[in-house]
Amino acid sequence: MINRRFPKESKPCASEKSSSCGFRDGACLWRRSVSRFTAHISAILLLCLLLVPPALAGGAPSPHKILFVPLDDRPVNTGFVRQLGKIAGVQLMMPPREMLSAAGNGNGVEQLWTWAEKNAGGADAVVLSLDTLLYGGLVPSRTHNYGEETLKTRVQKIKELKKRVRGPVYAFISIMRTPQYNTDAEEPPYYGRYGADIFHIARLMDRLQAGVAGDGERGELAALKGKVPEEFWNDYVGRRTLNHRLTVEVLELVEEGVIDTLVIGRDDSAPFGFTRMEQRHLEQEIAARHIAGRVYSFAGLDECGVVLLIRAVNRLNDYTPRVYVEYGTPGGERIVPLYEDIPLGENVAQHVLSAGGILVNVREAADLLLVVNTPEGAVGEAARQDPRNYNRRLAGWLENLVRKGRDVALADVAYANGADSGLMTDLAGRGVLSRLAGYSGWNTAGNTIGLSLAQGMLYSYAAGHDSPPGWREEHKKALLTRLLEDWGYQAVIRPQLTGRFLGERGASTRLVTWLEAEVKQDILSRLNRFAGENLRDFGGRVRVSGVDLPWHRLFDLSLTIELPPPGDVEPGLRH
Repeated sequence: MINRRFPKESKPCASEKSSSCGFRDGACLWRRSVSRFTAHISAILLLCLLLVPPALAGGAPSPHKILFVPLDDRPVNTGFVRQLGKIAGVQLMMPPREMLSAAGNGNGVEQLWTWAEKNAGGADAVVLSLDTLLYGGLVPSRTHNYGEETLKTRVQKIKELKKRVRGPVYAFISIMRTPQYNTDAEEPPYYGRYGADIFHIARLMDRLQAGVAGDGERGELAALKGKVPEEFWNDYVGRRTLNHRLTVEVLELVEEGVIDTLVIGRDDSAPFGFTRMEQRHLEQEIAARHIAGRVYSFAGLDECGVVLLIRAVNRLNDYTPRVYVEYGTPGGERIVPLYEDIPLGENVAQHVLSAGGILVNVREAADLLLVVNTPEGAVGEAARQDPRNYNRRLAGWLENLVRKGRDVALADVAYANGADSGLMTDLAGRGVLSRLAGYSGWNTAGNTIGLSLAQGMLYSYAAGHDSPPGWREEHKKALLTRLLEDWGYQAVIRPQLTGRFLGERGASTRLVTWLEAEVKQDILSRLNRFAGENLRDFGGRVRVSGVDLPWHRLFDLSLTIELPPPGDVEPGLRH
């Protein structure tokens, strides 16, 4: 039998002193060979251990890296996205705010491309706002004067970016909006005088094409066309047409596999008009290219980045959340909300699929329950609501669900531009708010659906898996951000400030410097008072330590929130 215990030291063999090789010398040579072989194996094993990823070696896994180019630098597109990234435990790579701001002012698009190309190589996935990379952001997409060749060159740059990325490319782009009212705040200057006319011309053109126009609408169309100067009409339609051609080129990149998933957002839309005409043409292009499974489109835009971020996270986690949807009122899925062009049921479905989830018809089979707070009638404006009129049955039903331990996200779409104050006050009294997996009541119904769904999907995964430390605290911060902004600020405080600062004092929608400081201090005081009165079920006193109005107007708010001290009870979060 061979003795497998090797000597501690290597002694000289007889064969090293003599050319003869007897049995004894052969055994000695054999032992030396085995000893050298063992040393080589040990070195190889040591090298392998050094190369093993930390997750396999028993250490903390390295977080996934996601490159994220937002729609612009507003808080909902940057700060809130970072909050969600912390819940997910991913490392977000996002351009500096100064770079986004410069691009939005028409001076920094090429610098954004340079930044993206430099950082793409380390990304496990990328999420790209094509409005930002083509035009500089959402507002520039409506006002730019770029030539077609410049824009086509930028579209082709996506191919080069794809080569640098080791994971999928997710992208979103807008169909240019046509506001129903006169405004030049984010549109060309002439839209402040002729905006409503331009909208109604497009609406009537679409109705005539669809064959549903009334007897007098043809004459109404002719009269309206005579009111808008030709140079303004040509400028507006020319820019829309150019943007539309660029979107068709982007569809080619989906067909070629350069873009893995594309979302087309419809901002501030209506059932008839330019948006619907362009959407129908895009649907034909998508069908002809056989890419329907990789292109999604819904009413809403500001939430597109968040929705695709969650899709990226879900794919990295190999997670397909099953979502059951419940509407607060009978037939709620058939409601077409303000500023949108399709029923809620269709819009919710597109958001769920875009985020990488699936819809299920059985509540018990769902990972997440998405409850949509729909109105009894039409969707109204939050600033003009009567808090006494709300769905008391829904409040009781939500309380029952969370007490049973279900993961529930609430999409509060009963009003545009703010929460349903009556419902929220009732839920606060029942201790439901801190138990929600997600909440939003921000801006349009589509925005609300996307933001609440994103939080809910992240929560449903994190609560059932080995998630990064601190995710519950980050979830609480994200939830409080939405409660304080969408309910406390948008539905309650901002209407008061609008009357005080924009009415009584004659300020414009953009705040002058001396007035902005006073407004921010007023908001801070009011929000802390609101939190003390309405958000008492978060395990202690919630404090807002800072507010900012980064776009120097009342609508866009950035918050700094301090949670109650550690160790306090978290009544809503599972342990």
